[in-house]
Amino acid sequence: MTVTAFASRVRDEEYQDNIWTTSVDEARRRTGQMLTQSEVSSFWFSEAWRQMRARPGHATTLFMKKVWLFWHGQEIYNTSSVYDGREYSPYLWAMLWRNNINFPSGVLFPLSIAGLLWAVRRKVQISVLVSFLITITVVVAAFFVCARFRQPIIPVASIFAVYLVAEWWLLLCRRAVKQLVILTGTTTFFVVALNIGGDVDSVSNHSQAKVIAGCTFFDRSHYSDAIPYFERAIAINPNNLQAYDLLGNTLLKLRKSAQAEEVYKKGLAIAPTSAVFNLQLGVISLSTNRCALALDHFRATLRSAPDYLPAVDRVGISFMCLGILDSALYYRKRIASMLPPDSARQAEIDSLQVRLLRESNLRLSK
Repeated sequence: MTVTAFASRVRDEEYQDNIWTTSVDEARRRTGQMLTQSEVSSFWFSEAWRQMRARPGHATTLFMKKVWLFWHGQEIYNTSSVYDGREYSPYLWAMLWRNNINFPSGVLFPLSIAGLLWAVRRKVQISVLVSFLITITVVVAAFFVCARFRQPIIPVASIFAVYLVAEWWLLLCRRAVKQLVILTGTTTFFVVALNIGGDVDSVSNHSQAKVIAGCTFFDRSHYSDAIPYFERAIAINPNNLQAYDLLGNTLLKLRKSAQAEEVYKKGLAIAPTSAVFNLQLGVISLSTNRCALALDHFRATLRSAPDYLPAVDRVGISFMCLGILDSALYYRKRIASMLPPDSARQAEIDSLQVRLLRESNLRLSK
């Protein structure tokens, strides 16, 4: 809900670049205050409620769509998919089948819903299980964006799916043709309804799917294995900013700063005002003593995100590197005002003030 409210207020480039940085900056800009993280979250939550009250019909329609998508096979690309579980479970591999034919949710969810309805028709006592499914569905639809949060329903859904198959077999043995037709028709309806409208390329060929796969290796510190996925993501979609960012980060983990710098430059060429790419290029430049270039990148970062703490901090460091102590002191004081009191930081500020005073006295003595 809050993500929807936030996304409606910013440009696509900003949203893809760094959603958290942009959300903080936007909330602070609109309130004119230095908000904490919890206050930023509260701001966007209130904004979401405001939009829902202003357009209740639209909000209800979107909510129902999310309920349908919760049981559908589609996933938002920038997330870990429920289908990842197929690698570790033969059961999920069979039930969540997704191969040459576009069949995103396989048969697990269609069979489970058909089984649930059949159990209701047969007046089976399933109130606890149904309550659980309803609760999970409503909570995820109301508060989350990604369908991966549906994973807790898989065990319960499996119960209803197995029940349906068992009922179908018993009806077949009894040759109850009428009931077989009803049960088969109901199942077929949900198989179609929960699989239709999917993108056959969404798992194998979509750029963001490659990013997700690369993140799986990155999160396990298998950096060399992650690189080909990020490179493939860029090859599929040369404008995928997240892929450039992650590829550069991965190369930095492997201590390949020169290659990482080239990747960040390519990302910056696509999004010239990107706070993320400017910051990373500044960090690399500072680490190789190119202080003036680093300062340019950090200043560019602050033009996009004026209160971005890492950039404010490193602007001060860059000025110190260049020997411009008065500007360095200004930014060290600024960063100190944005963070809780710290004795080491205050000692650094005091040291800078002493150095400035000495230089001033030297100039006067000459």
